[in-house]
Amino acid sequence: MRTTNALIVLGSVAVLGCVEKGRPHEASPSEAACSPAKLGLRDVKALVSWKSPAGCRVHGSLGPPPKVLHSEEQFHAHFSCPAGTSSGIDFAHDSLVFRDHMLSPAGVGSDLYDDGRTVTIVSRFRSPCPDDPHPMPVPFTLTFLLPAGGERKFAEMACNVESRCP
Repeated sequence: MRTTNALIVLGSVAVLGCVEKGRPHEASPSEAACSPAKLGLRDVKALVSWKSPAGCRVHGSLGPPPKVLHSEEQFHAHFSCPAGTSSGIDFAHDSLVFRDHMLSPAGVGSDLYDDGRTVTIVSRFRSPCPDDPHPMPVPFTLTFLLPAGGERKFAEMACNVESRCP
């Protein structure tokens, strides 16, 4: 497990699915294999993703470690938005955490968990299906809100879920 220090508290993540021939792969109920308890994560809260306002895009590549923004000014330094568009974040209450992430064709999403000391990013993967396209990573920006203040580390884990092929 890799860790990185950053100033944050609680938050969440976008869950993205893979698409083959125009429809998403379905993960089975056995995703319990990726539950916090099965992964050895104790006393954690699941974090919720943040969606950027329409027309807003991240400037350049961020890569690890996650970037933590504490103000509207910092938000606009890292996001291009239409004139007059605000983040919609109450920075007195929350910080915005984001980073570039790669989703493989076998990826079925990510979950984030916080135990008060460490925010763990769990990447979920499925077994390949017949006629899957050749593996090609899909870049996306992982974004979530955390209550303002507090020191956290970041860690990453991966787990496999069963899948039903179309």
